[in-house]
Amino acid sequence: MNQIASECQIEIQPMGLRTCAFYGAGLHESLVEAGVALASDCETGSCGLCKVVANGPGLSGITDAERSLLAQHELDAGIRLACQCIVQGDVRVYVPASSILPLRPRELKPPKAPLVRPEDFDPVAEDGTCLGLAVDLGAAQISGCLYDLKTGEKLADAGMINPSAAFGEDAAGKLNEAASNPQGAKMLSRFLRAGVNALAEGAAVKAGASRLDIKRICLVGAPGMIRLLRELPLPGLLAETGRSVASPAVILPAQDLELDVSPQAKAFLPPTPGGSAGADLTALIMALGLDRSDKPALALSMGVDAEAALYLPQRDRLYTISCPPGPALEGAGIKDGMLAAQGAVERVFLSGNSLIIKTIGNVKPIGLCGSGALDAAAALLRLGVMDEMGRLKRKAGGVRQGEEGLEFVLVPRSQSGSGRDIVLTQKDVRQIQIAKSAVRTGIECLLEAAGAAPESIEHVFLAGAYGSDIHLSSAAEIGLTPNFPRARPIWAGAAAGAGAGMMLGSLQYRLRADRIASSAKHLNIKKHPGFNRRFALSLRFPPPQSHGAKSGNAGSSPALPYAFGNSAAHGLNHLQDHNQAACRLYRGQNKAFAE
Repeated sequence: MNQIASECQIEIQPMGLRTCAFYGAGLHESLVEAGVALASDCETGSCGLCKVVANGPGLSGITDAERSLLAQHELDAGIRLACQCIVQGDVRVYVPASSILPLRPRELKPPKAPLVRPEDFDPVAEDGTCLGLAVDLGAAQISGCLYDLKTGEKLADAGMINPSAAFGEDAAGKLNEAASNPQGAKMLSRFLRAGVNALAEGAAVKAGASRLDIKRICLVGAPGMIRLLRELPLPGLLAETGRSVASPAVILPAQDLELDVSPQAKAFLPPTPGGSAGADLTALIMALGLDRSDKPALALSMGVDAEAALYLPQRDRLYTISCPPGPALEGAGIKDGMLAAQGAVERVFLSGNSLIIKTIGNVKPIGLCGSGALDAAAALLRLGVMDEMGRLKRKAGGVRQGEEGLEFVLVPRSQSGSGRDIVLTQKDVRQIQIAKSAVRTGIECLLEAAGAAPESIEHVFLAGAYGSDIHLSSAAEIGLTPNFPRARPIWAGAAAGAGAGMMLGSLQYRLRADRIASSAKHLNIKKHPGFNRRFALSLRFPPPQSHGAKSGNAGSSPALPYAFGNSAAHGLNHLQDHNQAACRLYRGQNKAFAE
């Protein structure tokens, strides 16, 4: 009887949701109650629309209806029909896009002029269609751009949730687990390669082309993602991340990565500055022109592995650092956290003493993504609901005793899309503090090692999967970054993808990537003097009066220039002024990758 009455935990990916269901509940019903708009015409196992990927032993056995509707290879891959599954224990479920009802897509800010220009491409002397794919392998999402290598024209954008999300939303945790489990690592590699193939197919279809016409692929990402893609032993990653020396570029047949493109296609994996800084940082530095800036400039890429680069033109020195913030910026490790998907609270600000909530897609909220969690923390500081040490005040309005301690009700169940209260707990606040302290400490260590003061920095670029969604007013409220009084913050969007596009088309840019990676001085944050003390001090939130916050004012972000769109091919107007020597076409000099 105790087993029948017990609660089971369900983790839902790629949304990053978590919910509870009683032993014996239907999986389809549980997913819908959690706010997942699951497709289904029957709920009896006859339409086959509610396919999910189940990971774990917490579901009932395969039914006759599933055996008749699903192919054997689907059953072998763990695909189930949600309407046929009974919850019998804890389980992790991945819901593919094809099993979700179509909703209004997220509105994107308008991009500016394209960064990757046709004249940046070397000429290609090859008969027939010749396409190239630039891919940014993010831990949470994969994005890419398809180009005509002969004309340099961008043909299509594509993006998708990283399929490895089926194994959990904490990317660092997945890598650590896979490092000790070769079979798990192999499964992650298979899902990642399948994701790149799906991206290539999607981009080719949008362009009215065939994926078999893709002759070159440039892939950038964190070292862990690249090692997974190559099926290299993950324990070796720990040795790599402890080094502060650059890793060279790798060129190999795309078939070696099981990429379903042209049999003659070659894959280019750009060099890395060292440590846990990946080729995505090399690509970002090049796309922003950071290594050729005439003013002191800092670039911060906010993803699963936060990375920063600092360039001081007066010394012609480039410094890089990695400062992993933990899973909170993914929406993971937060009680009601989720990835930045439809229904996620992405914005929280004040109007008087009232909280204003904005969700992705302007639908009823079902959870908090990373930017929403940061906004919520800033709002609670301004309301006086939370003190500088991050402690929720027991007697403050909206605070109550929850199952795991104090929590603040952001969205009552009557207004949520899941029928449950959406809360920010005391434990959630601690996760946000750890994330913001890691990022701030990394930037401060970088400045200190370079001998640069914050007031000397004149440009600050925010890039990456989360950097472009973070609201600068909230970042200032919680002390995510130091104060840069002279800097003009610039959103830099998918700059790493833009850099991948530049290297895809030009030998000169690939050579420039080598120079960037080899010349950068990479810092190991944990070996920096005073790291532990600085990290502990940065856990504290700044006092509200230090940045002019007053209770009752709306916490809206300042008007800032939008530099890059989510597409890898959009950028700042001023970045159009590339050094002409770097853009020179090299006829007859295509080597290795271009051959």
